[in-house]
Amino acid sequence: MNFITEEEETTGQSAFYARQDAGRRAEAAYAAHKGFFESQAHLDSYNLALVVARGRVKNCKEEIITERVRKGRPCTQIKFNKAEFNSGQRVLLEDALEAYGFDRADFGYYPKSQSFSIFVY
Repeated sequence: MNFITEEEETTGQSAFYARQDAGRRAEAAYAAHKGFFESQAHLDSYNLALVVARGRVKNCKEEIITERVRKGRPCTQIKFNKAEFNSGQRVLLEDALEAYGFDRADFGYYPKSQSFSIFVY
């Protein structure tokens, strides 16, 4: 898996330090849950989500892959920053992810940042 830090919005903290903090938290999550992140089941789910999403995202500024703990559970976040979709493709992506067993609460488009994120548990 690639390891790239994510950008996060924080109050009173520069983007440089926010990225460093996100990187430290990702490293800590990976170290604490190494067995999960390296399990074949998780890698299969991660790769499936990535392939399905890449087939629907027309263009994006960057793909950001981050290991993290969310809602008390380890997961990998796949984020397409500044994502662009052809007409109707975002809905088709959401429907495809749900058809493959991903929970709708664990993926979605964020208009403020124009990003699409998938959390793979």
